Amino acid sequence: MPGENLERATCGSPAQRNPSLGHWGGEEAVGPADRQEVVLRFSVRDTGIGIPIDKQATIFHPFEQEDTSTTRKYGGTGLGLTIAARLVALMGGQITVDSERGRGSTFAFTARFGLQPHPAEPNAAQPPILLRNLPVLVIDDNATNRQILLEWLCGWQMEPAAAGDGVAAMSALWEAATRGRPYALVLLDARMPDTDGLTLAAEIRKRAELSATRIILLSSRDRPGDWDRFRELRIDAHLLKPVQQDELLDRIYQVVSRARGDEPTEPAAGRELPATRAPATTPLHILLAEDDELSARFLERLLARNGHRVRLATNGREALSLAEQVVFNLFLLDVHMPELDGFGVVRAIRERERAAGGHLPVIALTARSRKEDRDRCLAAGMDDFLTKPVASAALLAAIDRLASAHGVSRPSQADAGPSRGLLDPATVLSVCGDDAEGLRSMCEDFRTYAPARLAEMGDALRDRSAERLRAAAHKFCPWLFAFSTVAGNVASELEDLAARGQLEEARPLVERLDAMTQELMRLVGGLSLETLRQQAGAADEPSRRAGH
Repeated sequence: MPGENLERATCGSPAQRNPSLGHWGGEEAVGPADRQEVVLRFSVRDTGIGIPIDKQATIFHPFEQEDTSTTRKYGGTGLGLTIAARLVALMGGQITVDSERGRGSTFAFTARFGLQPHPAEPNAAQPPILLRNLPVLVIDDNATNRQILLEWLCGWQMEPAAAGDGVAAMSALWEAATRGRPYALVLLDARMPDTDGLTLAAEIRKRAELSATRIILLSSRDRPGDWDRFRELRIDAHLLKPVQQDELLDRIYQVVSRARGDEPTEPAAGRELPATRAPATTPLHILLAEDDELSARFLERLLARNGHRVRLATNGREALSLAEQVVFNLFLLDVHMPELDGFGVVRAIRERERAAGGHLPVIALTARSRKEDRDRCLAAGMDDFLTKPVASAALLAAIDRLASAHGVSRPSQADAGPSRGLLDPATVLSVCGDDAEGLRSMCEDFRTYAPARLAEMGDALRDRSAERLRAAAHKFCPWLFAFSTVAGNVASELEDLAARGQLEEARPLVERLDAMTQELMRLVGGLSLETLRQQAGAADEPSRRAGH
């Protein structure tokens, strides 16, 4: 019968709130209450194939797996548990596994955390009135995620229900609409086994009866190629997992306020509402020059929550160097910077542009608000002027205004980033654990493994099989990211294009990835720890000079 797969929450008193939406099974404080630190124990349980007792001691070693046969069903590099074990050790803890063949596994680890000198006061504020009794449908194939979201929504006095797949979700939406009380909001997981989240959003938008339903998309990674699709499907907001509880509440409040034609006037959960929204323009790659740590953190968080990518410089010379090396869409420039002030920076940028062409929009940030200061900034070549402390709404409006005026757009993941060497020495050192034998094995495996992946992608493209191309790119991504962020981003964008069936658009990326991989295979042939350390040190020199 309709709605039989629908999970309805029984909302009583506000449930105990989890800090973020993730997949951990739980946590337990095991330290004494009167100390300045606490030891927490986390456990993750699965129902998979299990691990034999005689293999459990080796799975934490680099490049080791339980199944080492050439016909193994489950792939991977054998690095994940090694990295996890080392991170746990850095946090003063231990990692263990309890498993047996055919009965799943439970991994557990402990970690030490410092206690706050004074416990935070509980937030007893009530949610905004306009959210009370709001009918919300959660659509997510992961049962843990659904349960967490249902508890949060109940705690905010909404009326939530949940569906685990697209069929159940559409049935629930249609049934609610026929009863005359359609769901006002849908929290939609972007990737589910039976249907893609955007495909389901398209189905919702086809039904006139569901036209008033607002959609917030939850995804595990940023997908810049999807922004045009988001606008086409009228996705009202997009949040990255793990979703923070206060962030979700703020975004729901904002979406519902906008849907009712109101400006948010009541602070969400008793706090000032952050100025976040679905971006009015394509998300941008922004250079932020700010030497004050608190101001920088505020601006970085504000811009990131509005979908923009941010690169921070803490003095004028570093900012100018970055502007010359990296393609940015916009520059937020503090006028009074150490080493080289904002006027010197913008003068150098405009001189270079007169010779090379182009125009980088610059917004001046200054604590001086006189008309003479504004005129001086504009005369120096800056495009806009904001006084500090910067108002969130004013900054976002200025960004939208300049983006529209200059027709700027976000560079693709494949093109974004510094014009530097293809190899990322610091990343390679991190993945191999600064271990000579680990580096040797890692490089040998890449030289053996990479040609096979390239062949798979070439065959899939020739056979016009988008699914095989997507799978090959997906498998190649972690290998490439272990050596090169630039190449890894190309593979990631290729995976997205293949997932959407855009084979012609994917063809040049396959060719580019082939060239990058051939170059990487040449580079890894003679790698040594000493060479990597020298290269990593040289790459970090500008940051050291800047006082990082």
